[in-house]
Amino acid sequence: MGIIIQQTAAGGLVMRVNEFGYQTLLVRVRRDQLDDWSLPKGTIEEGESRQQAAQRIVKEQTGIDAGIVASLGPIDYTYTIFLPNDEQDSEGETIRRDPSILQAMQSYHKVVYFYLMNASGGILGQGDGSVAEVQWFTVPEAQELLSHEGDLITLARAVDLLTRDSQRGQMIIGSGIVGNPQGSVNPEVAHSATVRLKIKEDYVRPR
Repeated sequence: MGIIIQQTAAGGLVMRVNEFGYQTLLVRVRRDQLDDWSLPKGTIEEGESRQQAAQRIVKEQTGIDAGIVASLGPIDYTYTIFLPNDEQDSEGETIRRDPSILQAMQSYHKVVYFYLMNASGGILGQGDGSVAEVQWFTVPEAQELLSHEGDLITLARAVDLLTRDSQRGQMIIGSGIVGNPQGSVNPEVAHSATVRLKIKEDYVRPR
C-alpha cells in the first residue's frame, strides 16, 4: 500500500446570531468548484497550539476575528492524490512517465481539531486571498452546502452543544457581533428557529 503521511490541522466553526437564527461561516476554497463549501481549516504551524492555529486560520481565510467558545473535538479522514505523470529534470526538460506504469499515488491520514467560535470583529472577505469565497449561511443552508462528512459531523456537534446550553438557560453565542448590532435580535427567538431544524448525524452524506 505504501507509506501513509500523517497530517494534523485545526479549524473553526464560526457562528453569529441574527434575525435568521444562528449562522455559520463557510469558505469555498477552489474557484473552479462552485459547490465545494467547507469549514475554515488549515495546517498547524510549528510552535502554535491548536486553538491559536484555529483562530489564525479563520482570520486568514475569512477576514473575521473570532474567539473560541468550546472544543468540538477532532474528525479524521484519509485521502489519496495522484502524482503528476510528467516530471522535470534539473534543466527544466519534461520527462514523461512510461504509460504502461501505473500513475503514482500518495495517501494521507488527516486529523482536524475543530472549535466552536464566536465572531467578534473583522471584515468579511478581507482575508489573505487563500480561498475563492467566504459567506455566512444559516444552519439548514450549511447542512445542504457542506460537502465533506467531517464538516457535517462538526456542525451537528455544534448544534447539539448550543441546544443543550439553551435548555440550561445559557446562550454561548451572542447577538452583538459583526453585521448584527447589540440588542437588535432576541437570541432565544433566533435559537428556537434554528433548533427546529436540528441536524442529526443520520443526515451526513458520504465524503
